[in-house]
Amino acid sequence: TMLNGNTMYIQHFPMADGGWLATHEDVTEQYRSEKLIRHMARHDGLTGLLNRHAFREVMIEKETLFAAGEIMAVLCIDLDLFKWVNDSFGHAAGDAVLKIASERIKDHIGDMGSAARVGGDEFAVLLGPLQEMDEAEKIAENIIEALSQTIRWEGIELNVGASMGVAIAPKDGSDSETLMHNGDLALYHTKI
Repeated sequence: TMLNGNTMYIQHFPMADGGWLATHEDVTEQYRSEKLIRHMARHDGLTGLLNRHAFREVMIEKETLFAAGEIMAVLCIDLDLFKWVNDSFGHAAGDAVLKIASERIKDHIGDMGSAARVGGDEFAVLLGPLQEMDEAEKIAENIIEALSQTIRWEGIELNVGASMGVAIAPKDGSDSETLMHNGDLALYHTKI
């Protein structure tokens, strides 16, 4: 029960004489801690995006849409010069690049999909259902363009860039594992 913004746990116990005993316990901090733990288990601590495990869960939840022939797209994204940024300017610069990249990705997908940080400098996006395949390609191009823009960090201009592989359901797969695999393969071929 919510009371004045606090979460209260209320119990009622019957008494032998026919009366009732009520206990009230403020569990606001416990509730907040549990909520934070649930969030941390599903999200990347640096970027706030879904983590790899939560992203796979989202993809599995959407498999009925893949199987029904809905147009869905997986975008597998890799930052091109991330290692160079980390080696040249340190982990603080690398963290800033990851945060800015994640914001740019979120800005371009809006409520059309889910984004995740699935590795060090690797991101994945699930889009859909979409009206047409061109929609996914346009969003992919916009994300690549956004990630290619200069990142300013502590007076330094960083140009990182990104590579992307795109897999579109049902053409490139009708289950989450196949679609993700084909997105990774497409990414690999862009980097060769």
